[in-house]
Amino acid sequence: MTRSVLADLLSAWLPAQRWFAGSGGQVRVEIASDITLADAGAGRNGRPWLRHLIADAWVGQERVSYQVPVGIRAELPAELAGARIGPLPDGSVAYDGAADPDLAAVLLHGIATGRTQGRLHFAAEPGVRIDETLPGRPLPALASNTSVVFGDKAILKLLRRPFAGHHPDLEVPAALARNGSNLVAAPLGRIEMPGDSAERSGSPNPAGESVVLGILSVYFPHSTDAWSLATASLHQPEPDFSVQARQLGETTGRLHA
Repeated sequence: MTRSVLADLLSAWLPAQRWFAGSGGQVRVEIASDITLADAGAGRNGRPWLRHLIADAWVGQERVSYQVPVGIRAELPAELAGARIGPLPDGSVAYDGAADPDLAAVLLHGIATGRTQGRLHFAAEPGVRIDETLPGRPLPALASNTSVVFGDKAILKLLRRPFAGHHPDLEVPAALARNGSNLVAAPLGRIEMPGDSAERSGSPNPAGESVVLGILSVYFPHSTDAWSLATASLHQPEPDFSVQARQLGETTGRLHA
């Protein structure tokens, strides 16, 4: 299967995704990186094939790079219908692999074992042991990433629009956790791609810096955000957010300290 087939499919599929940055105009996609992580004979025997893509989307002269783990199956199960990218010449179907628990398990296994495949590098944090038996389930898509929860113990954030250099979602929680804070979701592992030695057209890391593609962290299953708590309090007979506001302020203060 040539890259051009997937590029054409992604040209139509990417603009419809919530995390797509462009608006208006015709989209042209070039595949900048294509790494096979699970090969099951192009999806035969009911087992999915996983290809990790970095896709460069061009709208006019503007380029944005996206991470797209592409799953391939001979037939797409009904529960994955919403992840469909499009048909392939051999009759199989390409789809967003981030929605497939079977393929999420491939990524979790890579982090747990420190796998390197092509230019993709998986790593667990020092001293961390990852339970590979935890079942994965995708969360609703956010603006710029896709998250998969594993057994309410860990959450993998796949960064759809990766960029070069240190990533605050990895560096800041890691630094706080190392200093003894239990108020943050401590990182458990990561997926990254090393920097290029020279600038390449279409690269998300033209300066040669590493690119963080995924962050596995501790998952807080019953957590929520302060805005949701505040707005929910307005529906009470006697709205009062003062207790939660004080707790939020005290917690923020301890984090900064």
